[in-house]
Amino acid sequence: HKAAQIEIPPDLLRYMVETNMDGVQTPDEDGSLPLHYAAKAVPPYDGIKKASSFPAFYSKYVIDELLYKYSQGAAVPDAEGNLALALAVRSGKKWIGGGVKSLYHANPAALEQVDMGKYPSLSQAMSFVSDNGDSYDDEHDEDVPNGIQEDQQHDAIMLVQRADADLGDITSAMWANEEDAGVMMLGCLAIAKKAEAALTKKDNGQVLQIALSAVAAVVNAMKSHPNEPIVQEKACSALAALAYADGKREVSFVASSAISAVVGAMQAHVADPVVQEQGCRAVANIVSQGGSERATIVASVS
Repeated sequence: HKAAQIEIPPDLLRYMVETNMDGVQTPDEDGSLPLHYAAKAVPPYDGIKKASSFPAFYSKYVIDELLYKYSQGAAVPDAEGNLALALAVRSGKKWIGGGVKSLYHANPAALEQVDMGKYPSLSQAMSFVSDNGDSYDDEHDEDVPNGIQEDQQHDAIMLVQRADADLGDITSAMWANEEDAGVMMLGCLAIAKKAEAALTKKDNGQVLQIALSAVAAVVNAMKSHPNEPIVQEKACSALAALAYADGKREVSFVASSAISAVVGAMQAHVADPVVQEQGCRAVANIVSQGGSERATIVASVS
């Protein structure tokens, strides 16, 4: 339950949700579902300094995963009678990136628990949703006292293109917007650039740090959009740059299905020369790093 309120690797969270349906649907001894913990989660405090925020879109990803498996949870109150939507609003989560919009769509009636007078920018977001289905951008309203932080759907696209974007923000945006091929493609491109920059500086430790969270996000992009050549191309390019880290610490191009994803991309897009080029580059780098063992594995899935 409480894993939902801390930051853990998105692929691990998905595995935990998919293999523990009873846990997703059953309140703990305190009367709370994982969805309640995710909704009210705030950045960690180490006794000295509170983290500024979770990675962008991380909360949305957690809430979406839990709602996908148990959407009725949005209508289940915790022991104090609070619904997840109200908890999310009170914790200051963003309209889209924080999962508030997802909770609203799962149970609009939960809005009755929110004092709209305390959250003026939420009223703005709601009016825009009712008018055209979009969300109001609150980048200009961050100073509203007690106001919910709003954002726009295209913020994920903008975020992953920023040269100074944090890696955690990029990967969380990819996981939370996996249905958007544009976010996935640009996310893979951003990861490739970061890894290539580290390689240029011969900073192998940095490549490893990038790979620890990025490999799973890139593979998920490939699995989510198998018929999009541009996604497959940029993903293969990213994996080629990250190949140095294969086999180090928790990074495994075998366990993560990165090798099979690259081979699958080449097989699915035989007429696309750029996918073939980047796929071959990825395979070459993987084999160069992993030697005969990796070469055997590549051959076995080809």
